[in-house]
Order: sequence, then C-alpha cells, then structure tokens
Amino acid sequence: MNFLQRIIKTKNILFNLAVFIATATFLDGVPFFISDVEAKNGRFVETVDDSSIKILKLSLEEAINLALHDNRALLDADNDLKIRELTLEQEKSLFDFKLFPGGDAGITGSDSDNDTSLGIRGTVEKKFTNGIKGALVPSIERSNDEYSASVGASLTIPLFRGYGQFVNLNSIDAIQHSLKTARRSIHTSRVNTIISTVAGVYDIIKQEKLLQILNQQKKRLKEHTEILKIKEKTDLISSLDIYRAEIRLKDVEDNYAQSWKIYAGAQDQLKIILAVPVEITISVKAPLKSEPVHIEPDKAVQIALTNRTDLQQADDNISESIRKGEIAKHNLLPEVNIAVDYNRFGSSEDFSRTYHFNENRWNIKLISTTDWSRKSEKIAFRQRLLDIKNARIALESKKDEIKKAVREQLEALKESENRIILKKKQIHQAQGKVALAEIKFRHGLADNSDFIEAETELQQSRANLLAAEFDYIVGTYRLRAALGTLLEH
Repeated sequence: MNFLQRIIKTKNILFNLAVFIATATFLDGVPFFISDVEAKNGRFVETVDDSSIKILKLSLEEAINLALHDNRALLDADNDLKIRELTLEQEKSLFDFKLFPGGDAGITGSDSDNDTSLGIRGTVEKKFTNGIKGALVPSIERSNDEYSASVGASLTIPLFRGYGQFVNLNSIDAIQHSLKTARRSIHTSRVNTIISTVAGVYDIIKQEKLLQILNQQKKRLKEHTEILKIKEKTDLISSLDIYRAEIRLKDVEDNYAQSWKIYAGAQDQLKIILAVPVEITISVKAPLKSEPVHIEPDKAVQIALTNRTDLQQADDNISESIRKGEIAKHNLLPEVNIAVDYNRFGSSEDFSRTYHFNENRWNIKLISTTDWSRKSEKIAFRQRLLDIKNARIALESKKDEIKKAVREQLEALKESENRIILKKKQIHQAQGKVALAEIKFRHGLADNSDFIEAETELQQSRANLLAAEFDYIVGTYRLRAALGTLLEH
C-alpha cells in the first residue's frame, strides 16, 4: 500500500467515525436494540427508576387486541385450524391427475444362457367426483434383442354403491364441516379471551383502588393512634382506646398485605392471558363507568337466537347428520362395478416398428364384492337416523340454554345496578356515622369504638361499591357475549 492509499483509507475511517458519533448524539436516549417484549404490539416498555422493573402500559382496547393476537390458546387453535385446512387440501388431491413413472431392469441367467430386460412405463390416473376411475398406461420394454411397446387404458364405473358426487365427496364434506366447527370454536375462544381480558384488567384496577382505600384508612388510623397516645399522657382517654385503635390498625395492615397478594395474582393472571413475561409489570387503564343497559328480555333472547354461533353450529350439526344419513342409506346398495380394459401393443426386433401397435386386446368385466346380508351397513344406517334425532334434541337444548344464559346476565346486571345504588347510600350513611362518632369522641361523650366501627363500615362499603361497579362493567361484556354481539363472526 503506497502513501496516498494510506491517506485515503485514514480519511474514510475518520469520516465513518464522525458519522457514527453524530448519529449517536442525535439518537441519544433511543435504544439500539429492542427485545421482542419491548416491541410487543408495537409499543415500547417503560423502564422506571429501578432498571430491573419494566412496565407495559396498556389501555383496555390495547390489552384486548394483544390478547387476541398473542394468547397461546388462540395460537394453538389457529394452528389446529391450519392442520385441518391442509387435510382438506390432501383430500381434494385424491381427485387430481396422478402420474406414476416406473421402470425395471434385470438379468436372468441359467447354465446355458443369460437374458437381460429393461422396461420403462408410466401410469396416469384420474378419479372423478362421480366415482369413475380412469387410467392410461404407456410402456416400452426391451428383452434381449426384441422390443415391445404398448398403450393401455382402463375404466372402472360403479353402478350402485360408490356412484355419485355426494358419496365420493363424503370425506371432503366431513372435513369442511369440521372446519366450520373449528372456526366457530375459535370464535367462541376469542370471545372468552376478551371476557377474561376485560375481567383481568378490571380486577387489577379494582385491587389498585382497594389498596388506595386501605392505605387511606391506614393513614387515618395511624393519625388517630398518635393522637390517642398524646391524650393518654394527659389522662383524657383510657389505654383501652389505644389498644382498640392498634388492633384495628393491624387488621387493616393485614388486609393491605392480603390485597397486595391478590393484586400480584391478578397481574400474573393477565400476563398469562396476554402471553407476556412474568417479570413485566402491567399498568392498565380502562373506563370506570359504563352506560346503563336497558333491554327487554324477550328482545334480548331474540337477538341471541339470531347471532349466537353455537346455535348456528347446532343447526349445522343437524344438516351434517342428515348428510351422513344419506351416505349410510346409499351404502345399503350392492357394490357392482364395470371394469373396461383396452390395450394396443406391438413388438419387433426393430425399435422403430414397435410403435405400429398392430395388435390389440380388450375386456369388459362385471365385478361385485358385496356382502349379501349387509348387516353392518343396515346397523350403521339406523345409527345415523338416531344421530339426526339427537342433533335435533341438541338444537332445542341449546336454544333453552341460550335463553337461560341471556336472562341470567340481565338479572346479574340488574342486581349489580341495585347494589351500586345501595352501596352509595351505605357510604353516605357511613360517612355521617364517622363524622358523628368523631365529634362524640373528641368531646368525651363516647369512646373510640363507635369511630373505629364506623371507619370499618365506611371502608367495607367503599370496597363493596367498587366491586359492584366493576361487576356491572364486566357484566355488560358478558351480556354482549351471551347475545352473540361482542365479536363479529
């Protein structure tokens, strides 16, 4: 390398280094490598002060979309559906043209002579959807010094059993039915995943709110206990008041610790649904109010009977049972086939003369291999008739089940609505009771037992209101699922 080349190489290195430094300065604070978790759903994972803690912030809609995209049970169901689709393609390939090339080469020896043979042949087969099978078989062979060539054709035609598209497409129709069933099953699983996600999100929010309520009560009881200790020195209260406050404070602290465990469990449950690593902390946001639902039971039932996919599945099961019954009825027919074979061939020591095909051979056969009694087929037909009856019974049972589920969800919403009204009244009463008990205690008209009791009732009423409100919100989703309108199929 000469001196000029070294200068040019050094210049390029310095230029690339300058570009790297400028880029690094411009992208200061932007990570160069993002893990799959950090890029999940196109969102960055926020890192708090402690770099070992990562928080994934999600709205309710984002959590639902993430669950529908990444839930492992749904992914497994999708893969199962793809397997069924491939099985359908495999069954359809039975009616494709098929080419089977073949050949043989050999030598036969004895004490007096050796014979060599070489042959090449091919078979083109086709099965038609009406049951007719055809084949074309060209071949050429050489044995010692003689060549032979032939072109054969065969045709097999079922006369009774095995003739008709509906019977020859039986396996394809059965797989298509299973595909419909699988798609509806996936739809049901997606609906259940949405419900689980919504319940999981609101369970986390509920526990967060409950922790706030317990933390506020813990602070109030601590302040109350400190005031009691000061008053005890002036003999304004008895030691029993302090013991009473401290016992209640320990109860609240224990409830706080238990709520933390429940909160952690709710976090883990949602992580499983969303398929995120356990080391990620999920922060969720969701509407805390829901529009009141007012719908007549009869109208709700009618909507459900129109939209529920499981009812459509039950109706489709009847059609499938009838189709299988027709197949079983067809199989009562005797199996009689006509087989037609035609072959033109020629042989010569001159290879070019073998293609004259100066000889031909043909035959027509009537073939039957039917069991005369066909007892097995008759029993199978009777079984299919019973399957049809059972499918119709299952349809009526499914209708009753849907009606029951819709009415139960409407009653549950009404009950939650009434509980919300009742708990709000209880909170108002508990607040008044706390204020009155606090005034009486400050003026020495009573001990602090009324105050602590009122505080406990207030905390419990707030927790109950929280549960009722979130039950109502989740209940609206459950009602939409019962109506079949939560997710478009």
